[in-house]
Amino acid sequence: MCLREALHAVPQDCDCESWKPVKITKCQDHCCRETNFLVENIADLIHSSIRTNSTTIKTGRKALGQFSEHDRILSDNSLSGAEKAELLCVPTRRGIRKFLSHFVKICELKPEILVSAMIILNKFLRQSSIILLPDTWRILFILAVRITKKVEGHSLLSSFDLSYVYPLFRPREFIKMECRFLKTVKYQLHISQEHFRSHCLFLLNEDR
Repeated sequence: MCLREALHAVPQDCDCESWKPVKITKCQDHCCRETNFLVENIADLIHSSIRTNSTTIKTGRKALGQFSEHDRILSDNSLSGAEKAELLCVPTRRGIRKFLSHFVKICELKPEILVSAMIILNKFLRQSSIILLPDTWRILFILAVRITKKVEGHSLLSSFDLSYVYPLFRPREFIKMECRFLKTVKYQLHISQEHFRSHCLFLLNEDR
């Protein structure tokens, strides 16, 4: 069942293969098209939400604390100067899509996980008054996906998996950030069928 079909019968549980860091399985054509379309729309939403004002960024980094990648990127000797500049600058839509596509393929994320992750991420941003910055949107999206997979009962993305995929953070740091994320949303992670359905319609709307 593809996500468009699921709009009329939202699944309570969906099968999801466990993450394999080496082998990437190919999804069915309709699922690939659906996932690619979602990635494009999610990238557009993230891009439009990222704050670019220098004063806002400076203030936001203080509020975000452990979620900020700024200092980690600057101190990472494995990155070249050009790579550091690219990670810290305001991302383009193309850059966001490239990152999301890579993350989705490696972790074999299905469309329903992406929709639920965006709902949880939006809840976190609303309840924390935290904003997306050029150096925070990646980790916040990754955490939303990890929590979503836990809640939905899918195969778990362990902290070691995430550290392998996104080595800026160590496994223990992912756990600490997840705890803060959960406390911020007060562990209220339930997503009603109607809420899920409305987000599906929004994210799959070609005229959005």
